[in-house]
Amino acid sequence: MAAPFRKRLTLFEEINRISLEGDSFRFELMEELTAEQENLINYRPYGASTQSSQDRMLQQYKNFVRIYLNRFKEDASDDLVEKMSFPSDPKVLITQLEFFMLFVARTNKGRSRESAKISYRTYTKYRAGMIFWCDWFYSRRDIPLIQKSKLFNKLTTAMQAAAEKWKLKSYGILNRTHVGLAELRQMIDHDMVATPCIELAECHHLAWCIGRVAAVRPGSIGPSRNGSKSKENGLYLKWMDVVLTRGEQKGMFDVAITFRNLKTNYERNYEAASKAGRQQKPLKVMIKAPRRIDNILFSVSLRLLIIALRRKILVGITTVDELLNGEYQFITIAPEFLDKPIMLASGPRGLSVKPDNPVMSGDLTDYLQLRGKKIGYESPIVFYSIRRRSATDMARVFGTDKARLLMGHDADSRVLEEYYMDYSPESAVSAALLNEPVEEETARMVATNAHLAIYKLSAEAVKQLHGAALNALIRKMVAADEDSPGEVSEQERKNYLRIVSRAAYKTLLTIEVQKQRETLTKVHLDDRVKALEQSNIMIQVLANAKQQLKAARVISQHAQNESDNITIDSVIQENNMFDETGELPEEDIDKQPIPETEVHPRETDEPDTDPDSRNLLGSDGPEVAYADAVQAFMDLVLDNTFNRSVDLKNDPQKCVLCAEDETVSDEQKNYLYHRHDTLREHMSGLYHTAKVKFGRWIDIDHQLKGNTTYACPYCPDTAPRYKTRKSLFKHIENSTPDNSSTGHDNQKRNDGWYDLDWAETAGETVNKKRREKRQANDRKKFQHRTGLIYSDKRALEQAILDPENKLFRFGGPAPEPSAKFMKYAEDCAMGDAFAITERGQKFVEGCDLWDLQTNDISDSALAHIEEDDIIE
Repeated sequence: MAAPFRKRLTLFEEINRISLEGDSFRFELMEELTAEQENLINYRPYGASTQSSQDRMLQQYKNFVRIYLNRFKEDASDDLVEKMSFPSDPKVLITQLEFFMLFVARTNKGRSRESAKISYRTYTKYRAGMIFWCDWFYSRRDIPLIQKSKLFNKLTTAMQAAAEKWKLKSYGILNRTHVGLAELRQMIDHDMVATPCIELAECHHLAWCIGRVAAVRPGSIGPSRNGSKSKENGLYLKWMDVVLTRGEQKGMFDVAITFRNLKTNYERNYEAASKAGRQQKPLKVMIKAPRRIDNILFSVSLRLLIIALRRKILVGITTVDELLNGEYQFITIAPEFLDKPIMLASGPRGLSVKPDNPVMSGDLTDYLQLRGKKIGYESPIVFYSIRRRSATDMARVFGTDKARLLMGHDADSRVLEEYYMDYSPESAVSAALLNEPVEEETARMVATNAHLAIYKLSAEAVKQLHGAALNALIRKMVAADEDSPGEVSEQERKNYLRIVSRAAYKTLLTIEVQKQRETLTKVHLDDRVKALEQSNIMIQVLANAKQQLKAARVISQHAQNESDNITIDSVIQENNMFDETGELPEEDIDKQPIPETEVHPRETDEPDTDPDSRNLLGSDGPEVAYADAVQAFMDLVLDNTFNRSVDLKNDPQKCVLCAEDETVSDEQKNYLYHRHDTLREHMSGLYHTAKVKFGRWIDIDHQLKGNTTYACPYCPDTAPRYKTRKSLFKHIENSTPDNSSTGHDNQKRNDGWYDLDWAETAGETVNKKRREKRQANDRKKFQHRTGLIYSDKRALEQAILDPENKLFRFGGPAPEPSAKFMKYAEDCAMGDAFAITERGQKFVEGCDLWDLQTNDISDSALAHIEEDDIIE
C-alpha cells in the first residue's frame, strides 16, 4: 500500500502499470475482475428490504404453482421448478401469473389485524415483483420475454378486476400517531422511575430528544437489522460525529451533529441517485442549548455530556463541577472513543448494555412502543411518531418548503404533506369561517395538541392490561381457539402465544379506553391539559437547585456574620471606642428600622441578574439560575435517584406488607419473591385482607393457650365454644343485635366485620368475581333459612316517583324529611305510604305533589292540601 503522502496515480498511469508490474500482477488482476464479472449475474441493485420482499414473493409464487396448479412435486430439482414457474410459452406464463394475482387479492390479509384484505398499494408490489422475476429468469436463460408493457397491462387488468371483486382499499391502515413534547415528558418521567438499567434508558432518551429537535429517521441513529450492511460499514452515530462547545452563558452547551447515514429512495440504486433532483450528502445539524429551564429535559448536549461523564471519556473532565466551571470552549472526547457508538445495544432482558455494540434502528421503535404501552397510550407509537410531530411543527413555523428541506425530502415530492403533516388538530377552520379570532383559537389548539398525553389511561386502568387479567384472557382465547397448534416446537408455541397475547392486549385496551371515555369528566380533562407542560423530573430538579441555593446563602451569610463580628470586636478592643457604662453601640444603618419617609439606597454595584438565566417556570421560592438547574439535572440523572425499579430475578425481595403484619410467621416474612407478578398477586390477594388477618390472630391465640376448641372473642367466657375456626367465623358472621348482645355487635363492628373491604381487596378482577360468587351463596343460605326470596333487580341509586301514584317513591336512600313536610306530616317518614282524604286525592291527580328540583313537597301542593287532608 502506497504511503498517503505519495502522489496518486491517474487512470492512464494505472493502465500502464499493468505492463510494468509483469505477468503475475496481470494474472491476479484478471482473476479478481473475472470473479466480480461472474457475480454480476446475481447482482440486484435494490435495498435489503426490497430484496427480502422480492425473495418472499418468489417463494410464494413457486409454492402456488406447485400446490395449486400441480406443475411439479415438492422434491423437484431447481431447474424444473424454474422452468415450470416461468415457462417459455408466454400464454402459459400470463395465465399462471393471473391465477396467482387473483389468489393474492382473494386470500392475502393486510399487515394490520384490522385489515381484512390487502390494500391495492401493497398489491402493486406483487406486480412489480413478478415482472422483475420474469425479466430475471428469462434473461438468464436467453429466452426473449414478452414486452414488459404487455405483461404490465395484463397483470393490471387482473388486479383491477380483483380489487372490484373483493373490495380492496387503496391504502391500508397506517400508523398516524404523533408524539410531541408532552408525550416525551410523560415517557421520560415514567422510564426514569421504572427502568432497570439507567445506562440503556439514557441512550434511548437521547435518541428521543435527537428525533424531536433534529427530526431524523431512526436509521440515521442506529443501523438497520433487516440485512443492511450499515453496521459493518459503521453508518451509525459515533462520538466522532458530535462536536460539543460551550454556549452563551454558564451551563449552556451547544452541539453540532453530523448524520452520515440518511435513508433515501435510492439506496443501492446509484444510477437513480445520480439523477436525483438534489445531491444526497451527510446532514449537519446545529442544536443550540434550550433557553427555558423546563426544556433542559430535552437538551441533546446535556444528555450527551451525561453519557460521556458516566463512561469517563471526556478529556480532563470527570465531574459535573469541572464541566460547568471549565474554561476551554470545546469539550473534547478521548481519541480512543471517537470510533465507538454513542447509543449502545441492550443486553439480555434490558438489564445491561453491550459495550461497543450500536443500538439497532428497530430497537429504538420497540423500546419506545413498549414505554407507550406501559404508560397507557390508546394507540401504538413508533419512532416515526416523533418525526411526524416534528415535521408538523416545522411546517407550521417555517412553511412546507423549508420543512421539506430540513426533513431531507426532494423539493418536488409530496411525502411531507401525505405522510407526515397533520394540521387538523391545529387548524382553526371553524373560527376562520365564522369570522372569529383565528390567531387566538389556533394558539389554543396548538397548546392542547397532545391527544395521546391527554387521553392516556389512568394507572389503575393500565394495571388491567397486564398481569393476571391479561393472562386470564390469553388462557381463555387459547382454549376457545379451534385452530390452536397441537404438538409443535417450543419456538412455534412461543410465536403462537405472542400472537394471542397481542390480540388479548388489544381487546383489554379497547375495553379500558371505552370505560375512560364514559367516565372522564370535564374537570379531570382540564387538569390533564394543565399538566401537559409539567415534568416530575424538572420539579425535582428545581427543588434540588433551590435547596442548594438556600444552603449556599446560609453558609455565605454565616461566614459574613463571623467576619463582621471579628472586625467589630477587634476595633472595640484596640481603640476602646465606648466607655464601660454599659451603653450599647448604635446599630449599623442597614440594621435600623426604615422610617416611613426614608428609603435605604440600593448599592450601585449590586449585581443584577440576566432574565434569560432565571427560572421561567414561575414557581414559588427563590429564583434558580440556569447553571444551578443544569447541575441539579445532571446530578439527578447521573445518580439515578429517581429510579424505583427492582430486578427480582437477580435481587429477590420480601413482601413489605408481611413485614408490617405481626400475625405473619417469620418464615413468610423472610420469603423471597423472584417474580413481579407473583409478588403483586400476593400483595393484592386475600392473604392481607382484614378477615384473613383476623383468622391468623385467632390461630395464634388458640396455639398459645393450647385450647382444643375455639372461643368467640366477643362472647362471655361462659359462652359455648366451637370445634373449628370455620364454625367460629360462621357464628360471628351470622350474629346480629337481635340474636346476640349489643356489646357483641359493637365489638364486631369495631373490628371491621361490616366494612366493605373486610374479606376482599378492591380493584382486583379475580376478587370481584369471588365476591359476587360468595354473595350469591349467602343469598341462597339466607333464602333457605328465612324463606324470603331475593329479587333479581338491583337497587336504584336514586329514588323515582311512581308514575301512577305520585305520592309514592321507589328505591334509593330515604332523606331526612324537611321541616316543611313535617309541618303537615310529623309522624310520616319520607318514603312511607300514607293515606289522604278524597279531596287531597283529587288534587294529586291534577298536579305534582313532589318537586324534584328541591327534593321536597311542592309549594303548589302545600297551597291546596290542608292539614286535615293528611293523616297517618
